[in-house]
Amino acid sequence: MRPDALSANDPARDLSRFTGEFRDAALEADLRRDQHPETLKQSRFLFGLGMLVSLVLAGVNFLLSDQELVPLALAARSIAFVASLAGLLAVGLVSKSVVEPLLIAWQLVITLAAATLIFVQQNVIIVVVLMLPAVFYLAVPTRFRLAVITNSLVSLVMMGSYIAYAGVTETTLRTGVALVVLNGLLAALRSRNGRDLRIAWATARSRAAALGELAQSRMLTERVFEAVPIPLVVLSAVSGKIGRANKAAGQFLRGSAAELVGSRAVDLYENPGEAAALLDTIAREGVVRDFPTRIHAADGGLRSVLVSAKVVDKNAADIQIVSSIFDISERLLQEEKLRKAEAEYRALFENAVVGVYRTTPDGKMLRANPALVRLNGYSCEEELVASVNDIASEWYVEPGRRAEWARLMCRTGRVVDFVSEVYRHKTRERIWISENGWTVFDENGQPAYFEGTLIDITERMRSEKQNAYYASHDPLTDLPNRRCFMKCLGQMLAARARHGGWLAVMYLDLDRFKPVNDTFGHAAGDLLLTDVARRLKTVCRAEDVVARIGGDEFAVLTAGSGEPDGSLLLAERILAAFAEPFSLDGPRALVGVSIGIAFAPHDGDTADDLLRKADQALYAAKSAGRNRVRTFNPDLGRHAGESSADRVAG
Repeated sequence: MRPDALSANDPARDLSRFTGEFRDAALEADLRRDQHPETLKQSRFLFGLGMLVSLVLAGVNFLLSDQELVPLALAARSIAFVASLAGLLAVGLVSKSVVEPLLIAWQLVITLAAATLIFVQQNVIIVVVLMLPAVFYLAVPTRFRLAVITNSLVSLVMMGSYIAYAGVTETTLRTGVALVVLNGLLAALRSRNGRDLRIAWATARSRAAALGELAQSRMLTERVFEAVPIPLVVLSAVSGKIGRANKAAGQFLRGSAAELVGSRAVDLYENPGEAAALLDTIAREGVVRDFPTRIHAADGGLRSVLVSAKVVDKNAADIQIVSSIFDISERLLQEEKLRKAEAEYRALFENAVVGVYRTTPDGKMLRANPALVRLNGYSCEEELVASVNDIASEWYVEPGRRAEWARLMCRTGRVVDFVSEVYRHKTRERIWISENGWTVFDENGQPAYFEGTLIDITERMRSEKQNAYYASHDPLTDLPNRRCFMKCLGQMLAARARHGGWLAVMYLDLDRFKPVNDTFGHAAGDLLLTDVARRLKTVCRAEDVVARIGGDEFAVLTAGSGEPDGSLLLAERILAAFAEPFSLDGPRALVGVSIGIAFAPHDGDTADDLLRKADQALYAAKSAGRNRVRTFNPDLGRHAGESSADRVAG
């Protein structure tokens, strides 16, 4: 093969024009390593040939040469013989690196022996002078540069011996010129042969590498074909029979690949018509991708699959089709379950009585179910979604409420029973809601959107507020009850301790209330108590606390600075307010009131102490004839230890 016939990347192109050897030292070393067995064989042949020629020529010299020169000839032949024998024995024992020096040494010994014989066989001088370099050039397997140097030295020795014998004559000069020309031609021939050898070696090496890669590729393809978990089959387009099948195909379709090979592909299909349509498409287009069909599986059941197939070589006599079978039965089952779940979710979403929503983290409405749409006063989801641009400012009444909701969502991922006052978005009516929400995260773990439910709890909040109110107020008179009164008393005592001043606790008990209740009934009694509360609030200041302690007992808490005379004046005004008869929705009744007063800090500095002492003063007022005012006096006698619980309502 010529160098220009090789590819641009082939190492055989990288040859020296002069020596014919590789410029790459590593590549040249590879060649010599591959050629070493041949070098050994050639070296043994040369050494053996040298021994044979030495013996033959020694006999010729003995028979034909001048008897005086026979010893010299025999000595030279003996030296050549011994050198050849030594080379033959040593060449198989020495290392690769010593073979070449061994050959060079052998050439030099043979050259010296031949130069000696010029004096013996004068009739063949020119032949010997010209032949020996030619033999060495063409037969000795040394590197080019060493061959040129060695053979130049051989030529000089031979020519020098010739001139020493014959002198400088026209013949010797012509012989010298011929020897120079011969060396040049032999060097060129040696270079050309070496170049051809290396080109052939590089070509063979590249081919072997390519074949090795092809074999490895085939092995890899075969392993992949067998190892791939997707069923693969190769079938004939002519016969329709399966010629090859991987392990996955055998297990999926027949139990084993051996049972599947040789069967007709059409027999695998539930509907043979689909198989025919598939083959027609392959024949027409050369390829089919994701053809949906149903086939018989090894377990006897039918499986939904996607078949993909491709023609390998359209020009072959028996066109081969490679087909893959992807089982989608489980996927279709999951898709069906997903469709049902989506339908159930849609029904739940559309028909839920609670509001269901989805929003972006920055407060944009994405989805809303009909219940939420109605809650906000709109007629359809699209109208609500288009109208809501910022939930934080457009929906929540309390500023920062949405921020608190978002903070909880980011911290825990969900909120439960998050109660807020919001606006119906379209009508701006204020209502109370309870939210349950959760965060949906994206693949990076960041909040993608918020979802949740909410219900209108306005009535619940109103009821809770009312219950909380009546936990501290009398439902009949709408006045603070005893617990609320004691709480206010404690707070005012604490304020008095900080800022000074006085505080008066008035304990009131109605006179002649029981006869009214017994005579006119409980309804009339309730009307009377309600009117009493109204008159007390009318007489007292706005900052005074008026409370119903229980039954027909009331209390007034008033405070001021300076002298507590104002509380006595207030008590007198209360007595005056009871001078007018009470209307009982028809009948009229005159009811009086007895009042006991205790002062802080003079009479005590705790709520219980003051109320107890005001109660004792009230008992003193009752004992003094009713409808009058008494302040606490430590000298109230035995009555000081009694309370209103000991009295019989008057």
